[in-house]
Amino acid sequence: SQSDAIVDALTNELSLIQGPGTGKSYTGDELLRVLVENQVKPILPIAFTNHALDHILRSGLDTGITKKVVRTGITFCRPKNI
Repeated sequence: SQSDAIVDALTNELSLIQGPGTGKSYTGDELLRVLVENQVKPILPIAFTNHALDHILRSGLDTGITKKVVRTGITFCRPKNI
């Protein structure tokens, strides 16, 4: 479940969240919220594609979880707020 994935990510050095229709976006948002609220730094989200990474970063900004994002690497389309 999504709550199990969050607990797993918070209690292990490495945690993978994958699969279609598993609530990855929601889980990622909640995990990011918990990490930011607990002042865990740095947070390094990694995704298989640039599109997925942009989605994670954009969601964190759009939901107000954070206002600070540094995007490294390349992107094929420039998101307006990253």
